[in-house]
Amino acid sequence: MTNETNKTPATIEMQATSEKPVYMVLSDLIKRDQWDAIRHIVRKLSPSGSGFDSGTTLADKSTENKLIFETAYHHMNSVGFYDGWTEHKVTIAPDFLWEYDIRISGRNKNQIKDFIGDVFQVFLAEKLTMEFAHETRQWTIREVHSNRVLATFTV
Repeated sequence: MTNETNKTPATIEMQATSEKPVYMVLSDLIKRDQWDAIRHIVRKLSPSGSGFDSGTTLADKSTENKLIFETAYHHMNSVGFYDGWTEHKVTIAPDFLWEYDIRISGRNKNQIKDFIGDVFQVFLAEKLTMEFAHETRQWTIREVHSNRVLATFTV
């Protein structure tokens, strides 16, 4: 049996963990140029299905201070038949009063922009943990509520 107090710092694996909302994690990953990790997180967590039938992507022209999501919404008419698509860009930028500002471009068919804004607010606020293992130089990003691993990368 090993006594933890006798171990030197070099033999104890150091790990740093922080909890952040999705939009902050994505901004951090853009700073680190970790686009594979970004794509994994966006594919697993962003609006998909229930009208967002083409999924959502993060545009390559996004920066650490401006996230630009591209999505489309598949509309239904009053009797439940699909009756067309609207394409949208959802731009997230820092705001001093609020945490961020959401701007939604595209046609506002059936006041869909309000709904898209609500869905994106839930997505962007989801908490993730970023864990860094010093010994292996590996980052692991997990959902807080399920502890599911979303992405890993080594630096």
